[in-house]
Amino acid sequence: MPLLSPRLLALVLAGSILCPLSASAAGSVLRVGSDPSSGAAGSSTVSTGLRGAPADPAACARDFHAKLKPIAEGPFQGVKAALSAPSEPARTAAPGEAPAARGLIFPPNARSRGPNESAALRAATAAANGASGVAPRDGNARWTAMRVREDLADFLTQGPSPYLCSGIDQYLATLKRFAGQVAISPERRQRDLETARAMARSSLDAALLALRPVPLPTPAPEDRSTPAEIAETLRASIGVKDEAFIGPPMLVAGREEGETRISQGNAPDPDLPPIPARAENKLESDADVSAAVAELAQAIRRRMPNVAESQALDTTTTGSVVAPIGPMRPAPAKDTPAKDGAPKDALTRLAELKPLFAPEGGFPGDARTRLTVVGALSDLEVTDRLLGASSLPADPLGAAFTATFDAIAAAHAESCRCKP
Repeated sequence: MPLLSPRLLALVLAGSILCPLSASAAGSVLRVGSDPSSGAAGSSTVSTGLRGAPADPAACARDFHAKLKPIAEGPFQGVKAALSAPSEPARTAAPGEAPAARGLIFPPNARSRGPNESAALRAATAAANGASGVAPRDGNARWTAMRVREDLADFLTQGPSPYLCSGIDQYLATLKRFAGQVAISPERRQRDLETARAMARSSLDAALLALRPVPLPTPAPEDRSTPAEIAETLRASIGVKDEAFIGPPMLVAGREEGETRISQGNAPDPDLPPIPARAENKLESDADVSAAVAELAQAIRRRMPNVAESQALDTTTTGSVVAPIGPMRPAPAKDTPAKDGAPKDALTRLAELKPLFAPEGGFPGDARTRLTVVGALSDLEVTDRLLGASSLPADPLGAAFTATFDAIAAAHAESCRCKP
């Protein structure tokens, strides 16, 4: 590669020292070497170029401040209007329909829950109490919403500052967290519903397992005609090598070749019938939740024998028929369809199961089983309540908050080019 002569290189360096402003004041670049674009062999070039001037933080802050006023006069007015509007009344029953009872039929039991599960329970409780979900209703939520509105107003109407571009991401994250506590967005509704579905699936499987009847002992199969083989080396004690063998030798039932199959690995046992896989309930609709409640109710009724069937014959004294010890339990109610022939919804089935868990309701099972079953019924009710709440109108306060936050983030990304 052709190089510059030492005399020419010294001349260029001396010129840059004598004229520092032209070379360094504006961030110029001195490039010495061969020109790859030149086709002439042995040609060398000396070129200077200017770097892009860094953005001025004060200028970025001025641009960002100029964009705050249109946001205050635009999307932020929706926040003020949503908070100034009166809260919508609670949902009422349709004409000719009996008013629904307030509150959850099966309140959630006390157990450790995560933040998402707690949020889903709060949303379901509000829906069960008739909340429309379109505006803050209680004093705590309204106070929080007013504080978020005041913070936004102070931010959008503040004076110019060279530090205006700093900390905007953290500021918006904090406001979004508090706004999410009082404004119901579609994303929050979907998140609560998915959380409730996961809770219901898990607790439903646990309840069905707890209600599964204990398998009855069955007699061992009769031994085949092959004579027993004597095993002289088998002992009743394992691991005792030095003690003398005591007692008769153990007998091992002989099996003809080909009559015994050994299952190995994860393959199903060929001597046992296949276990049918239970289809997972997706809980996508009220009909799915109602079917899950009906399945759980059927498992409960299988564990509740009729009083007439539980009578016993006293064979030790007079042979008379006596009632079992304990309170008289009525026969479990059968699952009957609705009067109009339509399938029952989930809340109707849950209301029918509620008396079984009264102190004298006759629920069959210990306290642990009772807690598991009640927890499953509560999670299914939470899922059904949130399914109904998902069809409610969109919350105008949540939409206004989201529009304001998005406008601030867009203005910050466009104006604050100087941030690292």
